[in-house]
Amino acid sequence: MQDERLTAFHEAGHVVAAHLLSRRRVREVTIEPGERGFGRVTLEEPIDIGGAAARDRAYVEDDIVYLLAGWEAAARASGEQQGFARGTDGLRAQSLAGGDTTRRAR
Repeated sequence: MQDERLTAFHEAGHVVAAHLLSRRRVREVTIEPGERGFGRVTLEEPIDIGGAAARDRAYVEDDIVYLLAGWEAAARASGEQQGFARGTDGLRAQSLAGGDTTRRAR
């Protein structure tokens, strides 16, 4: 499957997750053509639902779902599951989770 097509699925996964989570609105989606397609989704600032106390954990969990949704969409489109999400999204999700995501549950 072409890199640009997988990039489009990846970015679409982020967009769908942002829409379903309803905490951030998508401002822009960019897909750069090239040998290794590059994409980016720009979101508006989070919508404050329930005040600061209610959003801390919920926002972190939503951000993790949002970050991993791109990887999952691309994996499903290609039919290939390749370990944990790689690249910037995976590293950011791992950092937000605060744990070692390289270990697998048995």
